[in-house]
Amino acid sequence: MNCFVKIFGCSHSADGPFRNTDKLISFFKSNGYENVYVKNIAHSGNANDKIINDVYENAEMELGENIFYIIQYSYLNRLWLPNDMNMIFHSFLLDEKTGEWPPYIPIEKRKYLKSMYESFVTCFYSDKLYFDDLIKKITFLKTYLDSKNIKFIHFLWEAISSEEEMVESRNEFDKLYLTDKIKTGEIDKRYFNKLKNLELIEFEKNIFNFSKISFDKKITNWHTFGGGNFDLHLTNEGNDFLSEILLNKLYEKIQ
Repeated sequence: MNCFVKIFGCSHSADGPFRNTDKLISFFKSNGYENVYVKNIAHSGNANDKIINDVYENAEMELGENIFYIIQYSYLNRLWLPNDMNMIFHSFLLDEKTGEWPPYIPIEKRKYLKSMYESFVTCFYSDKLYFDDLIKKITFLKTYLDSKNIKFIHFLWEAISSEEEMVESRNEFDKLYLTDKIKTGEIDKRYFNKLKNLELIEFEKNIFNFSKISFDKKITNWHTFGGGNFDLHLTNEGNDFLSEILLNKLYEKIQ
C-alpha cells in the first residue's frame, strides 16, 4: 500500500522537523504503508496566502487515497498576491533592521515592492483583522480538503506578525492588541471554539501557536546561541520535539 505525504509552510517547515524525511517515512512504514513518497513544498518566506494557494493547487490535482498533508501557517504580516512576474514569488517581507529583501526578489522590482508593502502595513494591516481573515480562509480550506478525502494536520506557528519584518508605521491600537492579547499566547477566548472546530493543533490548553511553546521551552536558536541574531527557528532538539507532536497527530488520522 502506497501513501503520499506533502509538507507546506515557511522556513519553519522547509528546514524544520521533517527536513530529513527518514523519520516521516519510517513512521508511515511502521503503520502499514509499504511505499512512502514525501514532498516538501514549504519555502522560506512563504506568506499564508501562498501556503494556502499551494495546498489548494496540490489538492486540486490529487487522485486516489492515502494522501496526507502537514500544513504550517506562517506570520500574518507577509503579503502574497497572484502574479505572473518571472520569478519565484513567495511573499512581501522586509527585514526592518537591515532593510534587506529576500534574494529571490529581483533588484529592479524592490523599490516598487518596498513602497507597496509599506503602504499596505501603514494603511491596512492589523494583527486582529488579518488573524480573523486567516481563520476564515482556513475554514474554507478545511472544507475543501475534507471534500477531497485528504487527511491533514495543520497548525499555527504564530498568531501575530513577525516584528522583524514590519515597518515602524503601525497604528497604536494594533500594537496594544498585539501586546495585551495575542503575543502572550493568550489568544482572545472567543477564538478557542473556532480553532478547536478547525482541528488546529492545541499544543497545550488554549495554546495554539507553537512559537509560544518554543519560547517557553527555550528551544529556538536564539535561546540556545544568543547573540544579536534574533533567530527564532528551532534547534535540532526543538525540531525533534515538534516532530513527535506532529507524528502523534498523524497517527490519529491513520486510525
